[in-house]
Amino acid sequence: MTCTACGGKNEKCERCKGWGHERITQCPRKLIDRQTWRLLELADFADKGSFPILAGVLDQSDSFLSGCRIAWNETKYWKARNRVTE
Repeated sequence: MTCTACGGKNEKCERCKGWGHERITQCPRKLIDRQTWRLLELADFADKGSFPILAGVLDQSDSFLSGCRIAWNETKYWKARNRVTE
């Protein structure tokens, strides 16, 4: 996967050694912490119209909405890249 430290754009990156990618040698699910899994789960619910706070989108915290946008954009990117249709 693209290096998370340099985005694949630094030939002197210490993490990827200029290769631009990171090698994942274990189950990728083990790399995601509990809070991130929770955000992904709640972002999925929100995408379907069910927000964690019983109210509209204006009553959600800014950090939650930012996390949702990141999750949604990453999901769209990877689905498009892998030609996944719903």
